[in-house]
Amino acid sequence: MSENPNDFALVALLSLLGSRIFEACGSNITDLGEEHCHRVLRVRGKGGKVVLIPLPPAVARAIERAIDGRTDGPILRNVLGGRMDRHAASRRLKHLADRHCPAEPRGDRRLPAGMGVCGE
Repeated sequence: MSENPNDFALVALLSLLGSRIFEACGSNITDLGEEHCHRVLRVRGKGGKVVLIPLPPAVARAIERAIDGRTDGPILRNVLGGRMDRHAASRRLKHLADRHCPAEPRGDRRLPAGMGVCGE
């Protein structure tokens, strides 16, 4: 796996939570909270609808590694330390897929819903 904790958090948010890429990239540290003794993430989805998503322990650990003690700002950061946008997230996912699935031709590889890249 990648040494970058943001990569692991991105994959965890998309694959284990089923978040859309814009939801994962738009999440802030201040969106994290606790509800009925469970760690939750407040997500603004399509149409501006806000929902609380309970975090499985693996996702909570991935997020904690990515935020690394910060108290505000985006959960996911790019290599320059700014907010990771959907284009940067798509590039990271492609990079990870190419690195870990090198034998498969590009057209045969399928990503789960929400992890796809527009235009492909």
